[in-house]
Amino acid sequence: MKYLVEVENGREGDGAGPSVGPAYRNVLAKDGFPSPAPGLETCWDVFRMSVERNPNNRMLGRRETVDGKGNSEQFGLPVNKKSDICTIMYTSGTTGDPKGVMVSNDSIVTFIAGANCLLGNAKAEGHKQEEAAPIFDKIVFIENLENIYGLVPAIDSIWIYGNSFESFLVAVVNPNQQALERWAEETGVTGDFTALCENPKAKEYILEEITKVGRDPYKAAPKNASRLPKLDSAMLVCALPLPAKIYPQNHSHPSRQRNPTVAASVTSCPPRIPTKHPFLEPLKHRLIRLADAGRVDDALSTLDLMSDRGVPADLVSYSVLLRSCIRSRDLVRGRLVHRRLLDSGLRLDSLVTNSLIALYSKCGEWEVACSIFEEMGSRRDVVSWTALISCAAQNGMEEKAILLFCEMIHTGIIPNEYSFCGVIQGCSKSEHDWVGRVVLGFVIKMGFFRWDASVGCALIDMFGRRQDLSSARKVFDGMRERNTVVWTLLITRYGQHGRGSDAIGLFLDMLHDGFEPDRFTISSVISACSGLESLEFGRQMHSLAIRYGLSSDACVGCSLIDMYAKCTSGRSMEDSRKVFDRMSEHNVMSWTAVISGYVQSGGHDEAAMELFRKMMMEGGRVRPNHFTYSSILKACANLSDLQLGEQIHAQVTKSSLAYVNFVGNSLVTMYARAGRMEEARRAFSLLYEKNVVSYNAIVDGYAKNSDCEEALELLYQIEGTDVGASAFTFASLLSAAASVGMMSKGQQLHAQMLKAGFGSDVGVGNSLVSMYSRCGGIDDACRAFGEMGDRNVVSWTAMITGFAKHGDAARALGLFHDMVATGVGRPNAVTYVALLSACSHAGLIEEGWEHLRAMQRDHGVSPTMEHYACMVDLLGRSGRVEEAFGFVKSLPAEADALVWKTLLGACRVHGDIGLGEIVAKNILELAPEDPAPYVLLSNLYAEAGRWEAVAMIRRGMRERRLSKEAGLSWVEMENSIHKFHVGDTSHPQAREIYAKLDELFADIKEMGYVPNTNLVLHDVEEGMKEQYLLQHSEKIAVAFGLINTSAPKPIRVFKNLRVCGDCHDAIKYISKATGREVILRDSNRFHHICNGECSCGEYW
Repeated sequence: MKYLVEVENGREGDGAGPSVGPAYRNVLAKDGFPSPAPGLETCWDVFRMSVERNPNNRMLGRRETVDGKGNSEQFGLPVNKKSDICTIMYTSGTTGDPKGVMVSNDSIVTFIAGANCLLGNAKAEGHKQEEAAPIFDKIVFIENLENIYGLVPAIDSIWIYGNSFESFLVAVVNPNQQALERWAEETGVTGDFTALCENPKAKEYILEEITKVGRDPYKAAPKNASRLPKLDSAMLVCALPLPAKIYPQNHSHPSRQRNPTVAASVTSCPPRIPTKHPFLEPLKHRLIRLADAGRVDDALSTLDLMSDRGVPADLVSYSVLLRSCIRSRDLVRGRLVHRRLLDSGLRLDSLVTNSLIALYSKCGEWEVACSIFEEMGSRRDVVSWTALISCAAQNGMEEKAILLFCEMIHTGIIPNEYSFCGVIQGCSKSEHDWVGRVVLGFVIKMGFFRWDASVGCALIDMFGRRQDLSSARKVFDGMRERNTVVWTLLITRYGQHGRGSDAIGLFLDMLHDGFEPDRFTISSVISACSGLESLEFGRQMHSLAIRYGLSSDACVGCSLIDMYAKCTSGRSMEDSRKVFDRMSEHNVMSWTAVISGYVQSGGHDEAAMELFRKMMMEGGRVRPNHFTYSSILKACANLSDLQLGEQIHAQVTKSSLAYVNFVGNSLVTMYARAGRMEEARRAFSLLYEKNVVSYNAIVDGYAKNSDCEEALELLYQIEGTDVGASAFTFASLLSAAASVGMMSKGQQLHAQMLKAGFGSDVGVGNSLVSMYSRCGGIDDACRAFGEMGDRNVVSWTAMITGFAKHGDAARALGLFHDMVATGVGRPNAVTYVALLSACSHAGLIEEGWEHLRAMQRDHGVSPTMEHYACMVDLLGRSGRVEEAFGFVKSLPAEADALVWKTLLGACRVHGDIGLGEIVAKNILELAPEDPAPYVLLSNLYAEAGRWEAVAMIRRGMRERRLSKEAGLSWVEMENSIHKFHVGDTSHPQAREIYAKLDELFADIKEMGYVPNTNLVLHDVEEGMKEQYLLQHSEKIAVAFGLINTSAPKPIRVFKNLRVCGDCHDAIKYISKATGREVILRDSNRFHHICNGECSCGEYW
C-alpha cells in the first residue's frame, strides 16, 4: 500500500445509492496512462458504454434499495456531472466490497481494479457470475499491475513496460535490500547488494514473489486464469540497486508502442553503503533532539562531528535540520544545510525536496523555490504544490497562487487542507472575490468546511480582509470544529474594522463555551475596548489578564498601554506608564506603544522624546522600527523642533527606513508643518510605494502653505495612479482652495468630489462648508450645510465660524442654540472660539461673558488661552481696554503671547501708548523673536508722531534680524492668482491699473473722500503720504478687479493682514461710484461692501 494513494474514501450507501469502496491510484505510474479508445474521452463515456452493452450487469450504475437490499431491476444511469476529477465506483450491491473504480482526469481514462476485477470481470462472493463490462476488451492495464505488484514486500518500487497484447512484459524494480540480503543468506548466495541485483537467481526470486502476489489475493477461477496467458513466464525482471530515472523513448510510455523496449538510465550516485555505521543512530538522535529544541547551531555542530568521525548522515537527519530552519525562518542556516545535503551525495526523496521548497518559499525566495519545484518533475506531490501556492500567496503574487492551484488540480493532485489555506489566502483581494467563492464551494464539497479549523480560519481571514464580516461570521457559525485560534481570529477582525461591540460579545460567547483565551485573544479584546473608549471593560480585561498570568506579556502589555492612553479621561498617560514600568522586559513593541501613546494623547511630546532617548541608550539591545520613527517624527512636528527632526531623519536614512510609507509620510508632514515644502517634496519622491496617506500628506502640506496650484497638480497625478483620491484628499484640496480664496477651483473640486462618490462623506461636507464660507460665498456655505445628510460637531462649528467671520453674529448664535437643541454633538473648544469671535465682531459683551461662563458649566469645556484672547478682543474692540487689561491680570494661569498681542492691538486702535508699552514688554519677555509686538508698538508710536521711538524700534528689529510681514493682496481670475504688494508695478497691466486708480481717486474725492494720512507710518511730507495711501495693495487689487470683471459679478479681494482703515473707507466710496460689490477678506473677517456700506458696521 506504500505506493498507492487513496483518491476517494469509501462510504456507506444512503437512500437509493449503493455503498462505495475506496479508490486507489499508483503514484509511480501516474504519467503512464494508456491511450483511450476512440469516443471514450471521459469516465462518463466508458460507464455509459458499459451500461449500454451490458444491460443485465447489476454491478453497474445505481439501483433503488428496499430494507437495505437492492432490487433486481435494471440499474439507472447516474447524473452526468462534468468535473476535473470524476470517479465512478463498482461495488458489491450488498456487502459494499470494492470491485473497481474508473478515474477520469480530463481526456485520460483509467480503470483501477479492486478485488476480483483485475481484468475487468467482477465476481461477487455469494453471487453467481455476472456478465462483466468488457472495458477495453482484454487489455491488462499496466497501472493495474503496478498497483498490485507494488504490494510485494521484496521490492521497494516497480515500473512495468508492455501490455497484454505483447508477448512479454518488462518490470524495472528496486528490490528491498533487507529482503534480498535475507534471501541470499537463506540460499547461500554471496555478494553485496549491487551484485545480488545482477544475480539471475535473485531476479527469479523477485519474479516468483511478484507472480505469487499476483495470484494469491484473487483466487482466480480457471476462466480468469486463462486470461493471463504466460504472465508469470513472460515477465522479464530488471533489478536496479538504486532508484531509476526513466526516460521513455520518444517521450512516450513503452506500453503505447507495439514493440516496447526498456529505456532506462540510472543517475550517477556514489556507491551505496551496505550497512549502517554503528554510531549513526546515537548521533542522529542527538542531532534530532537539538534541532527540535531550536538549537540549530548545536545540531549543525553534531553534523560536523558525524562528518569528522566518518559517520554519514542520512536523509532523516537533514530533514529534521531543514524543518528546524523552516520553523525559525532561518534562511542562512537553511542554505548551509542545503549545501551540506548536496555535498553528501544522497539521493533526495520527496520529503526532503518538499522541505527545501518550504524553506525557500517561507523565507521569500520565490525563484529558488520554483527552481527546486521544477526539478522535481513527476515526483511532485500535494506537499510540493502546496508549498509553492502558499509562497506565492504570502509574497503578494495572488494570481500566481490561484493559477498554481488550478494547475495542481489539472494534474490530478487532490488538494489537502493546507492547499486550500494557501489558495484562499491568494483570494483575499476584492478583485478575486468570485474565485474565493468558487474555492469556498470546492471546500464545502470536499468536506473541509465544517471540520477543519485551519481552512475555516483561512476563509474567515479572507472575508475579514475584504471587510465582509457577515460572510466571515457565516463561516464561523458553520464550523463544527472550533479552537481558540478560530475565536481569536474573528474577534480580531471585528476589532480591526470598528465593530468593537461585536468583538466583545463574541469574546463573552467564547468564555461561555468553555474556551480559555490566550495572549492574542486578550490583546485583541483590549484593542476593541480602545476603539470603543470603554475604560471600564478595559480594566476588567486587565484584571482577567492578571488572572491568566498574561499581564507581563509584551503583546498584552502593548494593548493595555494603548487602551489606557486612549480611554483615560483627559488622555492621561499615568496608567499607561504604570503598565509599561511594570513589564519585566521591554521590546521594540512596548517602547513604541508607550511613545506612540504619549504622542497621540496630545501635549506629551516632550515625554515621548525623553522615552525615545532612553530607548536609544539601551545600548543597541532594542532598535527602533518604522512605527517608532513615525511616532517620534510626529512629536518633532508637534514641537516644531525641526533641528531634532533632521537628526532623526539622518538616523532613519542610515537605517534604510526613509523609503517606508509610515516613516516617509511622517517626514513629509514634519517638513510641511515647518513650511519646508522642498524637503517635504523630496521625502515624498523617495517613497518606494506611495499610498493614499502619502498623497494626502503632501497635498495637505501644500494646502497649509497656501500653494493651491501645486496641491491641485498632485490631484491630477493621483487620478493617474491606482491609488485614487480619498475623502481626506478632497478635504485637503478644498482647504487649499479656501486658504487662497479660489472659489472657481473649489467649485471644480465640488463637482469632482460628487463624481467620485464622496457627496455623503461628513468630512468632505465639512470642508465644503468651510471652503465656501472662507471664499466669501456664505450663501453657498449655507446651502452645502443644509444638504448634508449627517452632521457632526465639526459641521455645526464650521457653519458658526462662517457666520462669525462674515459678521453675522445673530445667525451664528441662533445656529449654536439649534445645535445644542438637536443634541447632535456636544460643543467643543473650537465651537466656543467661533461663538466668542462672533460676539467680538458684533460687540456683544454680555453674551460673550455668558458663553465664557457656560462653556465649563454646561458643557464641561475648559477655557483655553484662545478663548481668553477672544474675550480680550471683544473688550478691546468696545474701547474697554483697561477692563481687558484687568481681565488678563486676573486669569487663572499666566497669559501667553497671543492674549498679550490681542491686547496690544486694542491699545494701538485706541491710541493707549502707556498701556501699550507695558503690554509690549510682557510680549517681548515671552516671545523675544516675534516681530509682531515690535511692529504694533512702532505703529502706535508712529500714529502719535513719536518718530524717534519708531526709529529706535526699527533699529532694534534690524539688529535682531527681524522683519515685518509684507502686506499682500490677491485676486483670483480665470483659475489664476494675481498678487499685489504695496506700490507693485510688476504686473503686466500695471499701467492700466494705476491709470484706473487715478481716475477712481478723482471721482471719490468729489464724492467726499478724504485720505487719512495719519495711517501713513512714515515721517514724510503730506503729499507723499497721500501717494503712499494710493499704492496700498488692496486698492491696486480692487482696480485690477474693476478692469477685468463686469457687473454683477462681485470683486473678491483677499489680504494676508488686517485691512487698512483708509483702504476700507476708499473701497466703500469706490463701490458707490462704480455700483460694484466688493467682498474683502482680511486676516480677521469678511467685509461685504456694497453701495458705500460695509457689513462690519464700522465695528472691525
